[in-house]
Amino acid sequence: MEQVLRLAENYMMQRVVGANAPLTHVNKAVMIGAFIALIVGLGAIGFILFGVFDLLMQTLPLYEVSMVFGAILLALSVLIVLSLCMVVSMKKQKIRNTQQNIKDEIFLNFKLAEQELRDLEFFDKNPKTFVALATLAGYILGDRAL
Repeated sequence: MEQVLRLAENYMMQRVVGANAPLTHVNKAVMIGAFIALIVGLGAIGFILFGVFDLLMQTLPLYEVSMVFGAILLALSVLIVLSLCMVVSMKKQKIRNTQQNIKDEIFLNFKLAEQELRDLEFFDKNPKTFVALATLAGYILGDRAL
């Protein structure tokens, strides 16, 4: 029984203060700062693109400037899409790794709990009760943890 309590405690600690907990160390000041940095960065990109457009207008005819500027914007949009795909892929991989770590920890703790129960000869004395408890525990953990 001690192993089951240890499992629950470890799971709760991971969810509340663990490295994979959502928004563990991100506070409002950090989020506001990131939002302001995003707005300033988008403004800077806008001015850079305007400067490139103006520079090209001084040296090339309008149709060529439009084609070059369109190619620049297309390349920029492709880079944004690729970086977003990479971020989503990394996030999915991190979620899969976290789920696998939790599954491994649960499996290890249940193996230890099984060994303790075998030492108490619980299987031999109450097989039906044990099957009912194991089914209930598996359902609860499967429904909540995974």
